[in-house]
Amino acid sequence: MLPFVRRIATLNAVFQCLVGGIAIATPAYAAVLFRLDAGFRASPEAAMAISALIRMFGGLLFGSGLTSAMIAYDPDKNPWLLQLASVWCAVNIGADVLVCASGDMKFSQLGVGMVLQVILAMTLTAYALRPKPAVRQPLV
Repeated sequence: MLPFVRRIATLNAVFQCLVGGIAIATPAYAAVLFRLDAGFRASPEAAMAISALIRMFGGLLFGSGLTSAMIAYDPDKNPWLLQLASVWCAVNIGADVLVCASGDMKFSQLGVGMVLQVILAMTLTAYALRPKPAVRQPLV
């Protein structure tokens, strides 16, 4: 199971750091990726607000990607990080579901990230809850 955890965490880290980095560096391009570019054409004030929100979103996404990278490197080093990342994924998924349910964005705009988050949350939870091997006590 360890190789699967590492692969999923690595895939999530690459995706989130890449998309987060794009959002921070070029919010107008990120708006095109997420099909939010109509807001940029509405007015200069709307473009500034959307740009700021996309950059903030990018920073959070990049930070989440770094957490996934730490897990991919060594999932057993900080067991609490698995639980924290699982909760983090659940909150992200919940927020995305609310965005889709409200009609603000469509699933097609957020689907790839949502599916990765669901797979990562399930994988990390299963790995954290797996039976641990018994520790052998030395015979005295």
